[in-house]
Amino acid sequence: MVRRGFRVSRCLFVLVAFFLFIGLVVVVVAALLLLLLLLLLLLLLVFSATLDSH
Repeated sequence: MVRRGFRVSRCLFVLVAFFLFIGLVVVVVAALLLLLLLLLLLLLLVFSATLDSH
């Protein structure tokens, strides 16, 4: 009985760790995409500013 409970809790732990890992990956990817978008926006602003000055 105790063994079975231990096995279930271990399986649950693996599942939780897996979901946490997926969540972390999603957050990192979203942050990178946001950073890339901000960088592109900054480049666009700089490009338009240089076009206006010339």
